[in-house]
Amino acid sequence: MNVIRRNAVRAIIKRDNHYLMVLSKKNGDYKFPGGGIEENESNENALIREVEEETGYLISQISKEVMIVDEVQPDSKNNENIFHMKSIYYLCTIENEKKKQKLDEYEKALGFEAKWINIDEALESNKLAIKNENSSKWIEREIRVLEKLKELVI
Repeated sequence: MNVIRRNAVRAIIKRDNHYLMVLSKKNGDYKFPGGGIEENESNENALIREVEEETGYLISQISKEVMIVDEVQPDSKNNENIFHMKSIYYLCTIENEKKKQKLDEYEKALGFEAKWINIDEALESNKLAIKNENSSKWIEREIRVLEKLKELVI
């Protein structure tokens, strides 16, 4: 059995008790902006690139690593393999100016939109969306992260 590994970075951006998150208008769930680290790309460069692509905002500062979430599950493309996703969440600040998103085709299909939302509303929306059989693959992870953030003083 092979283990397919994927490392990702995700931004926690808070302003006035609201977090910058990415709404999937198709599924009604929220995720933290971020994504996979490309070959020969640093965590910081991947985070800057992903946040700009998904939200249109530029990161001005990456403050600290807040948490790491490991997900291990059967690979959706081959049940003989195990898929291991390691997501590192960083506390970040952004510039005020917002540019146009640079979404991939699957992100466009999901209707990705950057939204400022308070943690309770994002949790409530994700807990409703997870009941949908077509919910996003990341929704369980993001629910756990939102719940953990409620415990932390950030």
